[in-house]
Amino acid sequence: MEKLLRKTGINQSLRLLLIIASFVFGSSAWGQTTTTIFSETFKNFAGTGGNDNSWSGSAAGTDAKITSADNQGWSFIKGYEADQCAKFGTAKVKGSATTPTLNFTGDATLTFRAGAWSGDKTTLNISITSGTLSQATVTLENGAFTEYSISITGVTSNPKITFSGKQASKSRFFLDDVTVTVPSFNIAAPTYYKKITSTDELVLGTQYIIANIEQGKGLPASGTITTVATISEENKENITDNTLVKSEYVADFAVLTLQKDENDNYVLINEEGQYLTGANGTDLYWKDRKENFSTWNISFDKSGNALIETTVAPDSKSNIMINSNSIKYYASSNNYTKVQLYQKVTDLAISPLTNGYATFVTDVPYVMPKGACGYAVTVAPQAGVITKTEAYTEGSQVPAQTALLIGGASGTNYYPAVLKEDVTATYSGENYMEG
Repeated sequence: MEKLLRKTGINQSLRLLLIIASFVFGSSAWGQTTTTIFSETFKNFAGTGGNDNSWSGSAAGTDAKITSADNQGWSFIKGYEADQCAKFGTAKVKGSATTPTLNFTGDATLTFRAGAWSGDKTTLNISITSGTLSQATVTLENGAFTEYSISITGVTSNPKITFSGKQASKSRFFLDDVTVTVPSFNIAAPTYYKKITSTDELVLGTQYIIANIEQGKGLPASGTITTVATISEENKENITDNTLVKSEYVADFAVLTLQKDENDNYVLINEEGQYLTGANGTDLYWKDRKENFSTWNISFDKSGNALIETTVAPDSKSNIMINSNSIKYYASSNNYTKVQLYQKVTDLAISPLTNGYATFVTDVPYVMPKGACGYAVTVAPQAGVITKTEAYTEGSQVPAQTALLIGGASGTNYYPAVLKEDVTATYSGENYMEG
């Protein structure tokens, strides 16, 4: 559930605008984390010294085969293979290691392990070709590895980092586990179940629960279907609007994906891939394959109740209803409790202050809601202006982690239907917003 929005090398002012807009106008929940964009372990180096706790004498190492590094593109001066690490410099000549070109701009964190040849009292210089380091030198411990962490800021073009001994002689050092991470953000989509009241709102591939929220009862996720799932008393107290219910409040309910079969009838499939199926009596079952009583008609009455009836026995023992603590399908004439159909949705809010636009990215795939459009964003020639291109129009299936500028009605909360499976992107043009 976690794919990422991170700093990229696009126009700095535009990037800042888009990131700020996402926090101010978007509606997903964000949490900062990091993404590793470079890692070097030297695990294939087969010399002596360092990790075998040898720090002098026989730890001189062998000439480094740069091609044995995890990453191609290193540049060594007086570099040697040690024990799953690298050793640099001799008693009379200082050595250095320069990383391959690193694919990032903006801010990052450099971590590495380093230690001095016993008796050398080495000071290590660290430099970068673009940006600023929070620390340009470290004094290494003799005969032991120490882990160091250095902040990198303001990188404007893909950089290289160099490690080198400061003294002209006796500045030998061992280097290991060089890592560069960049800030990133997890986008955790809030999800709800929203009551739908018309067939126009049914969307294939999206998820539903069958329930009567007012009673706190519904179709269970496990066990015998004839016994209803219930909402805890604590959660019932927290539900203030029966039309929009937090997902965690109905965690024990069956989540059903809506599909159609070859005859254009609806089928309802649970998370284990089983079909909701009736029988000649009134019981409901999970079946591993579609058979008689596994296809359904879905309609709604004037009060918004869902009329879910088998195509095998319409208007007979057909509608799914609740009778006390049982959920079965009964004849339409029975005076049992009717159910409603709730669609799994996420929250897309357009502030009344933004002239009908919001930035949006989420970790679930969804269907672009009616009345909204998702735009890709690029820079226009005029400073401070962006160009938008239609990428996902209403009804389009949008992949998870797709960052878009959403156009819609100002001051509106849209609730895009969440898809069960992720989908392939249909827009392949340029987009400076990244998810």
